Amino acid sequence: MINKVKESSEVFIKETTEKVEQKTKETISVIQEKKKEYDEKKNTPLEETKEEFKEKVSEVVEDVKEELEEAKEKVSEVIEDITEKTEELIEEVKEELEEAKEKVVEVVEEVKEKFESDTKENIDSILLEDSNLPAGAVKALKAEGYKTLEEVKAKTDEELSKIKGVGKVALEKLRN
Repeated sequence: MINKVKESSEVFIKETTEKVEQKTKETISVIQEKKKEYDEKKNTPLEETKEEFKEKVSEVVEDVKEELEEAKEKVSEVIEDITEKTEELIEEVKEELEEAKEKVVEVVEEVKEKFESDTKENIDSILLEDSNLPAGAVKALKAEGYKTLEEVKAKTDEELSKIKGVGKVALEKLRN
């Protein structure tokens, strides 16, 4: 979209430059014609020639003023178009950023859930001897046939407290 605006600006500048060049050529041509007329009319009174020249110059000046006014209007239109297009682009970018933000939040949540799930699975599959349980509790639990934290966590505190060697400290560590 920015390229279109840039392209239309370049076209406008080129057209305006061509018009100014054309007007300049026309002005030079008029001046040359007037000089030629002046040279041909050397026998006419000087005041009359000056007046004719002033009139022609005034006409050329008015034409140039009109062209400049048109150019100013076109420049204003281009600036308005650029401003409008820029505002539209800003809105589009805002919307795209919001969508991207939502997607990032969604992905982060998925990763977080997966991490928490994987972490829980990994913790639960830890062998008793690799856990942070007191050595006496580990020995007692292994003697009862338990091998992983997952197996132990599946039991209630009441069931576990019946095992000799599993005390309050071991139960707290299991539940935290």
